[in-house]
Amino acid sequence: MRQDGEAASPKRLATFVAEQLLSISAELEAAGISHRDLKPWNILVCEIENKMRLCDFGSAAAMGRPGRPGFDHDESPCDVRYCPPETFLVEENWAAFDTFSIGLIVLRVLMPALRDEVVFDTWSDEFHAAEHDLDRFLISAVKAAPAALPSMDGAAGMDDMYGRIGRHLMAHPEVSGADTALAGFAAGLAALCSDEEGISLPLLRVLLTKDALERPAPSLALKLMER
Repeated sequence: MRQDGEAASPKRLATFVAEQLLSISAELEAAGISHRDLKPWNILVCEIENKMRLCDFGSAAAMGRPGRPGFDHDESPCDVRYCPPETFLVEENWAAFDTFSIGLIVLRVLMPALRDEVVFDTWSDEFHAAEHDLDRFLISAVKAAPAALPSMDGAAGMDDMYGRIGRHLMAHPEVSGADTALAGFAAGLAALCSDEEGISLPLLRVLLTKDALERPAPSLALKLMER
């Protein structure tokens, strides 16, 4: 994605990806279909149209159609790294399954460190250990961070704290180079907590809501983004 000949900022790129994937998934939702295997390998990008497309519907379930073709109570997608905590479709809110996967993809776009497959595999295990709680993971990373981090005196809540840390690590490479999980998230934290329009940390939390019954379906999540 480029604008005026320049590469889009991480936040604008992540916002673009979120809007595209939520829009496509909302269309599938309207057709009564859950893709169930959203991940980078199943996304096609048309550079000419500046749009995304989905492929590989081998795990899809037609939940809104008679007989629900493709749905099996005991069957889950192959790649558990992109699955929500429930792993299997929750029939009362089946469309929200794909919302969580989109949240993880957006997180990978935002956080340069997670674009590396090995790093993402390790992070995925840690995220599962943190019970799919983004804040719980970030807080544990903050506690493990070097003492050279900025003072949190007067911080207006957790998001302000994350923003301060991200900006500090970006401005001090010697700290960012420290052996800490947080250093790899510096750019993403700074972008999420910036004043630039686009996806925010509160919205990312909504996409990554742990409870399947409370997580919004793609159509509702798209409306939240457009506000």
